[in-house]
Amino acid sequence: MIAAAVAKVSRVEFSNYRALRSVSLDLGDFTVLVGPNACGKSSVLAGLTAPRLRADRSAGSDASPRSVLGLDDGTAIRKVPTVGQSPRGSSFHFDLAALRASTSVMQVHGLDASGANLVNVFASLGRRQQEALVEEFTELVPVFGDVNALPHSPGTHRLAFEDRWTASRQYDAAEVSDGSLLVLAYLVLHYQTNAVQLACIEEPERGLHPWLLAKMIDLLRKMSRGDVGDRRTQIVIATQSSDVLNHVEPEEVRFFARDPESGLVTITRAPTERPEWVRTLHAYENSLGALWLSGSVGGVPAE
Repeated sequence: MIAAAVAKVSRVEFSNYRALRSVSLDLGDFTVLVGPNACGKSSVLAGLTAPRLRADRSAGSDASPRSVLGLDDGTAIRKVPTVGQSPRGSSFHFDLAALRASTSVMQVHGLDASGANLVNVFASLGRRQQEALVEEFTELVPVFGDVNALPHSPGTHRLAFEDRWTASRQYDAAEVSDGSLLVLAYLVLHYQTNAVQLACIEEPERGLHPWLLAKMIDLLRKMSRGDVGDRRTQIVIATQSSDVLNHVEPEEVRFFARDPESGLVTITRAPTERPEWVRTLHAYENSLGALWLSGSVGGVPAE
């Protein structure tokens, strides 16, 4: 099924917002923000999804924070002056303990930022959505044959993961790996009834085995292109992991850094159109992560 077209954020400009004194950033369907701590990545994610920008008086500026978004509906790009007019977007930084928790039974149609209501949102999906989600999940984590929401104590329920080889063997969320839970959470985010058009995700690599990390990056990219289910979810992730960079395309990455003199945030892209770029990447055995750690493309973590 072809995903329905929705307006996506193709560009965002911030001024006087936290560390983002004056920056602009181009976004694609799937965009990776990389850089060390305190370089503005989280501020971009917060600013993309906040209903309004709050002034940071500790930054020493009395100017009001401002943002401008460029929304692309496939035919034209229009600018809107406030983040409150952006597509439906949310920021997520999943907490593993929260993902594992049993919860009171209630109908919920959207994940919260920590994922604490994961079992509620999963249980609130329609049967067909659950079946499609579970099919995707078991392809990515093939040790399981099914996922269900089962009663736990009076008025509560929990996630239960069915063993692939022995259907009668069920695993509680506390017994499955961190990576398995995170995979399920990202799929629920994509399939949830309250569709998220723009998902901003902090450190998606946490708890993922290197093999599963590659699969997860591919899943997020497919979600952004509309190749999973019947919708598109524009994805922006923030990371400081060189391992993540080894599974993404250079065109998808934005490198963040702070000027050592002024403290201003700078955002650059890989100069992929230059012949010397191909040679340099080849010299690092086509490892974008290793090239980034070398300091050649900016935004390298401080020693």
